[in-house]
Amino acid sequence: MVVPAAELPAVTTSYTLTASSGDGTSSPQPVIDEDAPVVTVVLHRDRGALRQPTIGFTIASGLVFAVLAQSLHRRDKLADKQRAAPIGGA
Repeated sequence: MVVPAAELPAVTTSYTLTASSGDGTSSPQPVIDEDAPVVTVVLHRDRGALRQPTIGFTIASGLVFAVLAQSLHRRDKLADKQRAAPIGGA
């Protein structure tokens, strides 16, 4: 799949020298290791995997809503018909 470069965010990062305080206080600020190579990380987002379950849930919910709305409509039509019928069932 060909992805436009605008949709591929990249982050350039460097290794840092390991430093720990060891006495329970907060860690010191990281120091960049000048001898280490620079690393570029490219993020490729696969949005299709996130959209597919959502679309399936939306379609299923819509079908359930349509079935329930149709059954309520039929029930209301039957109730109107029974109200309009003369008393005594003639």
